[in-house]
Amino acid sequence: MGTNTLRTPRMRPGNAGAPSVPLRPRAFVIYRRRPWSKNISIELEFRWSQPQFLNGIIKSFNLSYTINASSSAQHVNLVGGSKTTYGIFSAHPHSIYTFKVHACTQGHCGQSTEPVSISTSGIIEIRLYFTL
Repeated sequence: MGTNTLRTPRMRPGNAGAPSVPLRPRAFVIYRRRPWSKNISIELEFRWSQPQFLNGIIKSFNLSYTINASSSAQHVNLVGGSKTTYGIFSAHPHSIYTFKVHACTQGHCGQSTEPVSISTSGIIEIRLYFTL
């Protein structure tokens, strides 16, 4: 006969209610080109993992990013706490995007990740040749 166990969020003593920093922040750039077009679209994807210590239920992740350090930060609130990815589907070419994210519980927000930067300057040309 099995026993039922109740899972509780990972808790850290002190700083009650504030989650720790989200883990493994990373960014990817994707270049897309339709076979019939010369235009290249640039997409970015920023990902992270849940914090080590949740200290409650994650209600949201708050993300901020800048384009070419001189711009003002864009802020995004990802409600729900389970989404750990954010995409930009029309990124600017020859730009540097810098991302950071922090987690929030009901009443407390944790610290942000270290900034993660990615450049949209390095387009790699891939040619496909078909033979009949």
